[in-house]
Amino acid sequence: MKMPEKNNHLYNALTNHQKSFFLVEFLALEISYEQSFCAAVFPINDLYFGPDGTFSTGLLSTIMDITMAHWAKNKTGSAGVTIELTTKYLAPLVKGTARCEARFLGSETCNRFMEAQIWNEYNCLMACATATWSVAN
Repeated sequence: MKMPEKNNHLYNALTNHQKSFFLVEFLALEISYEQSFCAAVFPINDLYFGPDGTFSTGLLSTIMDITMAHWAKNKTGSAGVTIELTTKYLAPLVKGTARCEARFLGSETCNRFMEAQIWNEYNCLMACATATWSVAN
């Protein structure tokens, strides 16, 4: 199956889903870890646009949740689950690349408070979320 070049990440997701998390591949997330946060860089591809011609806000929530999950697993070594997620969308994403950063906000108990923010390529805040996570001990 030949895919258009801009959709190669879709082909990668379909062929590598056994080795990697499908949504990370499908959304073309490049995950990295800094000292105090996890980052996910991703392209603003019209494949993910909603009917309004902008990047789907539901997918932005998903990207923030995935980035927080990677950070929680990296820092605690345990699996976790999102108990609640509150998201604010500040401006539409329509072109270029974006970056999501996730970090812990508070306590070191089994319930962790986290935040994630999405920035566009011009370093403007586009969306943010706070979440409570339950991390297995």
